Amino acid sequence: GELVVATDDSVYRLALADGKLLAAAPAPGAASAPWIRHDSLLILVTGAGVVAAMRVNDLQLAWQVQVDGPILVPPALSGDTVWLETQPGTIYRIPLAHPEAERFAAFPDPVSAPPTPWRAWVLVGMADGTLRALDTAGVEVWRVEVGRPLVQAPIALSDGFVIVGGRGDLHRMVLR
Repeated sequence: GELVVATDDSVYRLALADGKLLAAAPAPGAASAPWIRHDSLLILVTGAGVVAAMRVNDLQLAWQVQVDGPILVPPALSGDTVWLETQPGTIYRIPLAHPEAERFAAFPDPVSAPPTPWRAWVLVGMADGTLRALDTAGVEVWRVEVGRPLVQAPIALSDGFVIVGGRGDLHRMVLR
């Protein structure tokens, strides 16, 4: 068997039996958040606003897109879509079948937590301490203030979610 290891700036494929290096490749930029694995792809985001996918089998670049600013918050993967936010406050969705950065929503205030797809909404944690729910068109449906800044993604539950407020306080939201 083999093991793939992704670092901040490289990807390695190693033999499980003896740890021998089988292949190595540079990443298309320095990772600003943990890599995401989706099927045969490793997905990287960078502080230079690059989102890229490398194929696990040959460590080659599968695709790369540029967004409007640094990506400092880990992206989220929901089904076959990558969700991410940039420092200027833009939320993007990137469908993996046709990887193009689609601008989903933009905010004048910084987004500080990973965007979280949940049911028919995308939950967005803001530096001002609000959690906002956006519908599939990127329109705000509701918001709740829980303490600044929100840096953790909401924890999804079957009937709602838990939000970790900016002071470490927990908020349980039940939606009917």
